[in-house]
Amino acid sequence: MRNRTMALFSDATVIVEAGPKSGTIHQGWEAIRLGRSLYVLDSLAREGHPWLKEMIGYGAQVLSRVVSNE
Repeated sequence: MRNRTMALFSDATVIVEAGPKSGTIHQGWEAIRLGRSLYVLDSLAREGHPWLKEMIGYGAQVLSRVVSNE
């Protein structure tokens, strides 16, 4: 219930890190179900989690981290 509520309050959800049984994963699925944007850092996407590949198939977008030398 809490993860659904957080997804409802947010215009978008960004997953930075999540373990296999993390509430973050549940919130990500709720964001997708509610038609909200879901973003995942590229460093997490490179780890090859099966749940993440499925989320990307449902519309989650991978964010590339940009490092500035300034």
